[in-house]
Amino acid sequence: MRRLHKVSLAIGDGGNDVPMIQSADVGIGIMGHEGMQASRSSDFSIGEFRLLKRLLAVHGRYSSLRMSDLIKFSFYKNVCFCTPQVIFAAYSLYSANTIHNEWIILAFNIFFTGMQPLMFAVFEKDLDEDVIELFPEAYSTEERKHPLTPWQLFGWESQAVFQGTLFAFAALYGMSWDTAYDASGRVAGLDSTGFMLAAMVVWVITVKLCLMLRYFTFHHINAIWTSVLAFYIALLLLNIWTSDFAGVGINGVGVINQIVLSKYRSWMLLLVFVFGAAIPDVVTTYAQRTFFPMAWQTLQSVDRYRGREKLKSLSYKYQTPAEPESEAEEEAPLIDEDRRKDKDWKLNDIA
Repeated sequence: MRRLHKVSLAIGDGGNDVPMIQSADVGIGIMGHEGMQASRSSDFSIGEFRLLKRLLAVHGRYSSLRMSDLIKFSFYKNVCFCTPQVIFAAYSLYSANTIHNEWIILAFNIFFTGMQPLMFAVFEKDLDEDVIELFPEAYSTEERKHPLTPWQLFGWESQAVFQGTLFAFAALYGMSWDTAYDASGRVAGLDSTGFMLAAMVVWVITVKLCLMLRYFTFHHINAIWTSVLAFYIALLLLNIWTSDFAGVGINGVGVINQIVLSKYRSWMLLLVFVFGAAIPDVVTTYAQRTFFPMAWQTLQSVDRYRGREKLKSLSYKYQTPAEPESEAEEEAPLIDEDRRKDKDWKLNDIA
């Protein structure tokens, strides 16, 4: 199997199956009359052989899509956050200054963008369990067999570099360091520019996650809004801690309230460039789902708009029929062998 570059699964219920279970990529032990040796030596343990279908088709499929998308999203958000710093290094003539405040860097992966991928990795699903059990062929579709390829990683990171570059120039030139923000003559400095840039990155990452989600739950929505609110609460706390008691911002992050949060120009800059950066992703996602739907998207649409009973009728239609009860049923043609050999034959008919 290793020579063929295939993933092998071994299942057994006795002590004589232990070497086979341990040699396979995935070992499954069945708890039965022959003892617990196979179960204790396996990666997964089940009580009955019939549970193998649910273990593979449901839980295995969910784990595959969750882990692959989590890896892609984790690289994406960090590349998007770090790309502006690389551009700013050249912009500042490699003076070792950082455009991001150290507190924002510290909290970015913990508070601002940490809860979202965690909830995604725990609760994400593309189809309900009942739908997958009706159509276990969804386990063998192309998008499930190749969830994480070099080209997919390249596409995600290219998008992150593009968005990070766009935000870097938007913040550096859009904040207008030579234009006063209020009557006192205050202009945007490095800190206010960095906070504006961080806000763009947090918002576009949130939009990207919403486009990724196939199944919205309370946990996803709560994580999204908690992360966004945590970012702005952090800005307000930094503004309070670094301002004097008179409420006038001093040099440093004390200018957040005076420039970043209270000026319409900052909010317009945020809205325009986040929307502009997300447009290609929105258009691509819409076009792919509308004109080139994947198998799971077709099943999801049928389940949502035509009902679960329609899916059940389609599933029963292609099951192997029982013994005919009449001559008319006996003469009815069965599914031809060519369609049986096609692992996606039910999904293709639904599409």
